[in-house]
Amino acid sequence: MRRLCQTLKVHPSSYYTWLAEPQSARAKEDQRLLGLIKHAWLESGGVYGYRMMHDDLRELGETCGRNRVGRLMQAEVLRSQTGYRRRSGFFWQKANSGISTTLPGSTRSLRRKPPRQRRSRKLFQLFQLLKRERIRRKIYGTRDKARCNIFDYIEMLYNPQRRHSSAMQLSPVEYEKRYFLSLESV
Repeated sequence: MRRLCQTLKVHPSSYYTWLAEPQSARAKEDQRLLGLIKHAWLESGGVYGYRMMHDDLRELGETCGRNRVGRLMQAEVLRSQTGYRRRSGFFWQKANSGISTTLPGSTRSLRRKPPRQRRSRKLFQLFQLLKRERIRRKIYGTRDKARCNIFDYIEMLYNPQRRHSSAMQLSPVEYEKRYFLSLESV
């Protein structure tokens, strides 16, 4: 062993120290962080990607970069739910309704949707998420099981925990809490 250490120009005591403790401090920290990432990923239903995981870890008080979270998730093959495979022959056509106006001196048109259509768009986005994250990932035996799973998604995950981009990447519960705290301070 000493000859190998001389060839590699490594001190034998360094080799024996490495044998006693093969993982570096960084590797140990990665393992601890990976445990937190796996827990948060499973809590999200296997939906969140590395960006949302990074936000969750920052909320827990962890300091790490997005790239590190991405690297750890990639090594464990933890991926975000980005879509679902559509059946062949299934086409989704989006209705192009709205008020269309052309600005003078411009060929560009502005589209303003009335408030009712904006609300229906938000509802459409909710149903799109619901289908992608729950319904199309599972086969339900009965209508009651499907109803319970959808209720669980909306009341247990979507409302209290899921981060929304329109709410500064906060869950609705956290957003309301901060809003009411800001009202008290005024």
